[in-house]
Order: sequence, then C-alpha cells, then structure tokens
Amino acid sequence: MPGRDFLRKALIVEDDPMTRSLLSSLLVVASFEVRACASAREAMHEFERFDPDVLVADIQLAERPTGAQLATALAESAPHLAIVVVSHYPNPQAAGLRQPLPTRAAFVNKDQVTSASVLLDAIESALDDARAPVVVASSADGRISDLTPVQLEVLRMIATGLSNAEIARRRGVAKRTAEESVQRVYTALGVGTGGDGDRNARVEATRIYVGAFGMPVDDEDAPAA
Repeated sequence: MPGRDFLRKALIVEDDPMTRSLLSSLLVVASFEVRACASAREAMHEFERFDPDVLVADIQLAERPTGAQLATALAESAPHLAIVVVSHYPNPQAAGLRQPLPTRAAFVNKDQVTSASVLLDAIESALDDARAPVVVASSADGRISDLTPVQLEVLRMIATGLSNAEIARRRGVAKRTAEESVQRVYTALGVGTGGDGDRNARVEATRIYVGAFGMPVDDEDAPAA
C-alpha cells in the first residue's frame, strides 16, 4: 500500500484462506504492515526477513508444526515479540496442548472476532508487559462449558480415539483413575456411564467434541517447530 505509514508489523499464520484474509484486512486497516502465511514452516522463513512486532497464529494448523508450537519457539528466540493465538476452540484448555502457551500470549476465540477492536485489544495486551494477557473465550456447547479443564482434556483424548489405558498413561495416573474420569465426562455430557466396552457412549462423546471443535489433533508425536 504505497504511501501508507505503518505503525507496527504483524505476521499472520492461518491455514484457512478466508480467515487469513479477514485477519489481514483488520490489521491493515489498523495501520499494521502485514505478511500472511499458511504454515508454520513458511512463517519461520518469513519471520527472519520481516522481523514482525506481532505474531497472530492459529493454535492448530493443517500442517505441522502447529501454531502453538510456532508461538512457543518464537517466544524463546524473540522475547520482544507479542503473540496472539486464535482458535475455534472455546479456550486454551480445550485445545489439549502438550505444553502451555507462552506466558504473555493472548488467546482469542475466532467466533468472538466480530470487530477489529477484539483483535486489537488482544494485541495491545500482548505488547504491554504491564497488562495481563487477554483471553477472549467462547462457551461452545452448553454441556462442554460445564466441564472442568481436566474433563475437557479427557474428552479430547476420547475424541482422539485413545483407550482408557492410553489416557491413563498420558495423564500419568492409574487406569482405574482414568476410567473414573471418563465416566464423569460421560455423566456430565449425559451420554451414559459406559467404559471402553460401551461404544455408544464413546461415540456420542466424540460426536459432541467434534461438533464443537472439529476433529482433534493428537500431538503425542508432533515435531517441535
């Protein structure tokens, strides 16, 4: 945009073309110079050339590494970088990340980006060390909004197709404890009280999760950014 005085530079990483275009337009109007990428690997190359002030990344991407992994890697190598992660998940806990987002990262649910001010407030919080990071969340399915963070994690693992034994291993608990956690999730969702042998409850719980968040990504063997 010739002749435009840009105040800051923003790097957007989003694999959905429509969302990528929307985010870019919102930031250009707000006087950001914008570069947009569809993958974390592309963003890593662009980062070296562009030296952005702000990273806006989808928490999950079609290609690995994920946006969350990219945010963690860049937070370590560029402490000055403001980070905003966006997602269709209602909150960071529901995304089932293997490690927390960077401390200063702001989180924005995509469904809540109804105006530029929502995104800009998140960016300002990420740029300002004196402010707590913004979390713009959505409650999604009413049944899911009543689950605890641990229950959300267990539900994601169920939807990923993990057995109770594997859920126990990944959470570092006894199988009996995992079975009880799964039962509590079923009860909270109103889908029955079956365990591994009750396919209907497991399938219905998976359907609820996928309906709210889309297909889950299993990050167990995901490579680092």
